[in-house]
Amino acid sequence: MMFKDLYIRWKISLLLILIITLIMGGVSYFTYNFTQDMVSKQINEKIELIKNAQKNTIRTLINRVNEEVAFFAQKESIYANKYDNDVKESRVSEDDKFVFDDNYYYIFLLKSLELAEQNRMNDHFLYSYITTSQGVVIADSRIKSEEEVPQYVGNRITEERYRSSRIEKIYVDEDQKYFLAQFSIYRRNTNIIVGYYTIAVSLDIFYKNIDVFQDELFEEYYLVNDEGIIFNHSQRELIGDKDNEAWYLDIINKDINGAERINKRDYQLVERIDHERAIYLVATIPVKVLNEPVNKIRNIVFLISFLAMILIFFSSYLLISQVLNPLNSLLLGFSNLEKGELSEEILLDEKNIQNDEIGILSLAFNSMVKELRSIIGKLIRVSVNVDDASYKLQTSSNELGSTSSNVAVAIMDVTQGSEEQNSSISNINEKTKKLSNMVEKLDKSNQEMKNSATTMTIASENGGQEMERVSQQMENIKTSIDQVAGEINNLNEITLEIDNILSIINSMANQTNILSINASIEAARAGEAGKGFGVVAGKIKDLA
Repeated sequence: MMFKDLYIRWKISLLLILIITLIMGGVSYFTYNFTQDMVSKQINEKIELIKNAQKNTIRTLINRVNEEVAFFAQKESIYANKYDNDVKESRVSEDDKFVFDDNYYYIFLLKSLELAEQNRMNDHFLYSYITTSQGVVIADSRIKSEEEVPQYVGNRITEERYRSSRIEKIYVDEDQKYFLAQFSIYRRNTNIIVGYYTIAVSLDIFYKNIDVFQDELFEEYYLVNDEGIIFNHSQRELIGDKDNEAWYLDIINKDINGAERINKRDYQLVERIDHERAIYLVATIPVKVLNEPVNKIRNIVFLISFLAMILIFFSSYLLISQVLNPLNSLLLGFSNLEKGELSEEILLDEKNIQNDEIGILSLAFNSMVKELRSIIGKLIRVSVNVDDASYKLQTSSNELGSTSSNVAVAIMDVTQGSEEQNSSISNINEKTKKLSNMVEKLDKSNQEMKNSATTMTIASENGGQEMERVSQQMENIKTSIDQVAGEINNLNEITLEIDNILSIINSMANQTNILSINASIEAARAGEAGKGFGVVAGKIKDLA
């Protein structure tokens, strides 16, 4: 069923539903976007909060480690001015190792045992060592006996393990995962560096002291360094492993402070938590978790919209039905009007007419019916007048036909009389007079016809288009009558001319007759000689 074929109550109800649907759809769309932005903002705020908390916690832990290292490095037992000189007085073996005199090994053992004792003060200190300013190991907490001294002491280590060590640099030795914290050893009362004190700190210090934020929002959350090594993770066994996520590693290798992306399943982000240290926050949030609050709000809005549409539809339908009920009476009235019913019963009861647009339409319907009844009455009266005028016109037409026949007969008579003018001049005069009388009668008939045509024109104007057509026919008849009158006038003029011609001919005939008589007299006088002239005179007489 097409929309245009529906009842008006259905059309209005459907239009209201369409408008409400569009409005609620727009509200849902803006609500969805607003909620999504709000959730994204909350997530960003939470991530920023976590990032700052982790940064502050890491900074606090590192500062505490540095304070402990500095405290140990400044102890009188650690400080020694002769370290550099001792190394200079040593010799280098074939394997590029410094070899000291035997009396130094015992001293190095004591220093190493002292370092081991100090490490026991913190469970996260794995081992420590002291190097000269050039990186030569002169004490190591892993030395347990004098026999182990040559294994560690005298080795030159790389610069990143004593002078340039970084907190975010992670080392893995066997099952131990740690970073190096170092402190410079200065010659007393000077700024001259004579050695470095370095401690290997287990990554467990972060696992046990940093809260790993894990809730229903985050599927995965951990810290990595600039090499992609996991710095801290909720799963302890993953700490120290290399992250294999190519996208994270690409962002870190490009030295980008932060980035984010969304795929079909996850919302992923990586962000550097501290500009001083290359430590990155890596987080993964399931898209369904991210969109869950938004979807809940969307579903609630859709449910409310659906219920509202149903309620508004039925309410509007009932209201519109009540408002449009008076239209049924109006439609019934038009139906009866179509059947030609114009009685008082077709009029709507004005007591039940409402003061609204439909009420105005009902009053207009009553006025239209009354006016239509008046017009039809006038048309009936005009029709009667038209019938009378038509009868008169028919009578005049019959008289005109009779007169026209007489005129035709008269014209035929005139024609015949013209051919016999020599013998019926007087008859022509009589017929001419008769023709004049007929012309006068025709003029009178013409005048009556004009009056009838005028009456018919008035009746035709009241009768509408049909009467106009009759008036036009009467006008044509009037024009024809005028043309006939003109022809009769022309015939009258021709008759007068014929009369003049006949007078001339009559005069000529008289003169010719006189001439023939004179010729006969002269022929008689001449006797036999004038006999032939007498014959000619006889012919002239016959001709006259």
